[in-house]
Amino acid sequence: MTDGMTAAPAGTNPAEVRAERRRLVQAVAAHRRLLAGRPAFERADLRRRNRAVRDRTRVQQKHDAAVRRADGAHRRAQESGARRLAALDGSRGSRERETLAALRRQFIDRAVAKSLLGPQEVNGIGDGLVRDLAGQGIRTAADFTRISYEKAPNGRGGTVVWIHRTRGGKVHVNGIGEHRARTLME
Repeated sequence: MTDGMTAAPAGTNPAEVRAERRRLVQAVAAHRRLLAGRPAFERADLRRRNRAVRDRTRVQQKHDAAVRRADGAHRRAQESGARRLAALDGSRGSRERETLAALRRQFIDRAVAKSLLGPQEVNGIGDGLVRDLAGQGIRTAADFTRISYEKAPNGRGGTVVWIHRTRGGKVHVNGIGEHRARTLME
């Protein structure tokens, strides 16, 4: 044969030729049946693929929505935690500052209470003024809080320097004017 099929050798059994022919006819018929069913198969396959794509898209959208919700919840939790931590840090910082200020005041008060007034510590104040201050109850820097300037109690003279004691009251010591009072406060 010239159409691409191999020719049966001469002297072949006719039963074999018929069997070969039957086999070829059945193969062609099966091929035609497959080709006839192909459009239905392709439509079913297309429907199956489209359904799979829709299902995959729906699942992906649900997943994305769940991830967005989880991210939002996580972000809100982080912000809430950060706010609480900042509040704790702020309150802890203020407590630490208050404690430090109290300790600083205690240290200064102890140091001031230990420092006796004397000519070596305060420039311009001699032994006589130290005795006069001690006579008024002012022996250390912790014994007075501030100094004020007012008119003399008898109305004569200029301004008088008053030393305000820690335990209350104010005293005037002769010989302590504005300059020595400023030195005493320093």
